[in-house]
Amino acid sequence: MAANITFVIHKGTDFTREIQVKDNGSTLNITGYTFDGKIAEDFHTTTTTSFTTAITHASTGKFTISLTDTQTTALTAGEHVYTVTMTSDTGVKTRVAYGVIDVKDEV
Repeated sequence: MAANITFVIHKGTDFTREIQVKDNGSTLNITGYTFDGKIAEDFHTTTTTSFTTAITHASTGKFTISLTDTQTTALTAGEHVYTVTMTSDTGVKTRVAYGVIDVKDEV
């Protein structure tokens, strides 16, 4: 179910992306689910920055991850990794997205 998605973030700007959850090619109704996402310099780093998450259209499986301009300013330029996990209303946790985020420096 987890999608490998690459993103680009420009330091000092707000970042928001919409993700759609699918299971075997069909959209998943995410009513009652919660989401948690983190970005880090690598998978072995304990220091992370958390995404704000929000369901945008539950019946079609759409939610957003976002970072504020203050959060993106604090990131170091270069490649980072991230994961997003969803938790069902019964407590089952599933990774729904992961990948690389390329953080671009600002002038």
